[in-house]
Amino acid sequence: MIKWLLSHFAGAAIRFVFGAIFGAVCVIYSFSPAEWLASIIVSPPPTWIVHPYFRISILLVGIIAIGLSIFFLKKSKISAKELIVSTKADAEITKKREYTPDAEMRAAIDEIYTALDEAESVYDRGCTLANSWRSSLLQREAYAYSDDLKSYRSSVSDSIVKVADLCGKKYDRFIEINKFRNNNFSFQKDVSEPLSILIDKLDKQNAIIDEGILDLLSPYLEDFQISVRKFGEWARASKALFRNMRNQC
Repeated sequence: MIKWLLSHFAGAAIRFVFGAIFGAVCVIYSFSPAEWLASIIVSPPPTWIVHPYFRISILLVGIIAIGLSIFFLKKSKISAKELIVSTKADAEITKKREYTPDAEMRAAIDEIYTALDEAESVYDRGCTLANSWRSSLLQREAYAYSDDLKSYRSSVSDSIVKVADLCGKKYDRFIEINKFRNNNFSFQKDVSEPLSILIDKLDKQNAIIDEGILDLLSPYLEDFQISVRKFGEWARASKALFRNMRNQC
């Protein structure tokens, strides 16, 4: 677009300059092209105009001009047609390259997606623990609930490590998968830290927990619920991302 504008502005500027120069020369020498042509038509023409060689030359120049015009017109049409064909061919090649199934990448995505499925199952366990903490602690001993939390923490860690290893080690040659590995694992501290703090608090309690102790533990249990939600958000968002990647490859 810019090149087109520059070429047209440059052509207009050049035409204006030459027109101004020609007009100035005509004014200075009191020369009028229209009067000059009229004088040639009205008065007897110069001898060189009626000379046979001049007429033949004019004829040859006209034939050559017409021939060149036809030649360049056909050449421009052929070039335009070749450009259109080339553009369509390039578009087809690009489209084919973009939509050619990559079996190896599809297998990699499927394996990672399966690992994320397992992570979502771990999240479901976490939801059960996070939503039933009050009844669980009142009906069971503290260490039993703490053991469940430790098992859940171990499962969370294993799930994250498994997905990270698949993305960062086994399939790091795939750009999109490696990009996911670099951008989507900063949440781990927000998940593991509240869980570890709650387990530490529970391990220091007596076997039986009453309502008063529950009130003291309530902030830590709420932080645990938030950590479970963040882990679930990561698992589900990651599954959606890899589902989309799988549909495109």
